[in-house]
Amino acid sequence: MLDTSQELLTGLLLRSFLCGCLLGVLYSIIKITRVAVKEIFGDRGKAFRIFEFIFIFTGDVFFGICAGIVSILLIYHVNYGMFRGMVYLGMIIGFLLYYLTLGKLVQKISEKLMRGVIFLIKKLLFILLMPFYMIFKGLFFIYRLTIGKIIAKIIMALKKRSEKRKSVLNTEAQVADDLQKENL
Repeated sequence: MLDTSQELLTGLLLRSFLCGCLLGVLYSIIKITRVAVKEIFGDRGKAFRIFEFIFIFTGDVFFGICAGIVSILLIYHVNYGMFRGMVYLGMIIGFLLYYLTLGKLVQKISEKLMRGVIFLIKKLLFILLMPFYMIFKGLFFIYRLTIGKIIAKIIMALKKRSEKRKSVLNTEAQVADDLQKENL
């Protein structure tokens, strides 16, 4: 027969409480990644909302799988595979206690840190990519001044040439019509 002493039950409840707290930490990490993805990509319309939905769904599925594995391992190793409702009760209490107290604080601090880090990364990328932008802008300016003008002149010459051909063909067609009318 299994020993169901008070110490064993207290240890089981304490371990399940700690596992619930660890699951709360995991859920906080998942929520932080959601904020990071939203900050990085911003709201870019319907395609982003679909991506965000898929990202949230996979995060929740991952959390559910982890919670299931943790609860099964906890029951197997601590209670020898016997189901006890106190395990899930302890996990739920641990999760809620973490999530409603320390989790809220961690969430607020991490969101501010994440936004700050992403802002710094965007500024750093802007500073690093600015020389390439300026070089590209300068090359485009040179292109417009030299090659662009040459190409524009060629295009204009071709247009004038085609218009001249059209006018010559129109006058030839008119002369041919006039000759045909005189012959009748």
